[in-house]
Amino acid sequence: MKGCRRGSGWALLAALGCADAFACSCLPEEAVRQQEQATLVFVGHPVKIEVVPVPPPAQSAWQRVGSTLAAFFGRPAEPAQPPFPGFLDSVRVTFEVSEYAKGKGPRRIQIMTGYGDADCGLKVELAKRYSIYARQMEGALRTSYCFGSDVYRRPREALPSCTGSDR
Repeated sequence: MKGCRRGSGWALLAALGCADAFACSCLPEEAVRQQEQATLVFVGHPVKIEVVPVPPPAQSAWQRVGSTLAAFFGRPAEPAQPPFPGFLDSVRVTFEVSEYAKGKGPRRIQIMTGYGDADCGLKVELAKRYSIYARQMEGALRTSYCFGSDVYRRPREALPSCTGSDR
């Protein structure tokens, strides 16, 4: 048993040493599948970035009764667990669309995403253009790196011909 304890201690130390190394990882074949499922595909630049506040947890009738009884008997009520945001539900980005490649929509459109760390949300900056692959999920348009969204890269222009006829 001593060997197990010592080994699990090393595993715990290794896990703690890598705790801040969590990052988004998308499989290439998954990104291709996600791109095919996109509701909208467009190129645009963000004009507004908002962090969406998490709403306070709703109390059920039994929780309200429990809080009332706890206050009546002088005991502190148990704190409610803060809710977690839904999938890709933390940041709302308003994009100015320059062109739609799939689907149609307004000139300005709001897309929900994550913070851009381990949640695979698209980390956006106002000064850049993006290729966005968005899907309708849970009542909103959402995007992430795993959906194929990223900084826009202009397609390479065809190089001029060097056949001698240009001389």
